[in-house]
Amino acid sequence: GAQSAQGALALAWIAYETHDYAHALDWFGKAGQWDFDAAGPKAEEGRALCLRALERYEELAEFGYPRRKTSPALRDAYFAGMIAWLTSDKPLREVKPQARADFETAVAEERHAEGAQALAWGALMRGDWLLARQGFETAMAWSGLDPQAPQGPADALRGKLVEGYVEALRAGGELERAED
Repeated sequence: GAQSAQGALALAWIAYETHDYAHALDWFGKAGQWDFDAAGPKAEEGRALCLRALERYEELAEFGYPRRKTSPALRDAYFAGMIAWLTSDKPLREVKPQARADFETAVAEERHAEGAQALAWGALMRGDWLLARQGFETAMAWSGLDPQAPQGPADALRGKLVEGYVEALRAGGELERAED
């Protein structure tokens, strides 16, 4: 039978919407192979979304980083996957140095406060308090949040940032020195 990229793409999105991410990933791959000009960009978005949903973060990092600027959906899947990978602690997952470096580059290019915060939490969970402190400082600066500001709609984000920053200071022994 004839291979239809549009048909494969339709089957892929149906599988994705029904949370059958493994089959969706297969169909997105076929759609992109059969006619990249017709289906490629949407197939790549779907592939990134599936890799994120399947928690195949290492593959998502390799696939998503070089393609993150091709579409908002692919970019969002890449950032969400990297944030989840860096901050997952049940169990704590090893993040490959190249994947982390690529994500740091993407975060810096966009001044992405949530990405900076994820890098900081990831560093803190892995015992690198200095990197964590720097990451929380960067996230606070990029978010425009003042940790001393009165109550407001940004309290949840401010609270998590300040909580992580204080934890990083304590881990590095700086908080005790500052309080003396």
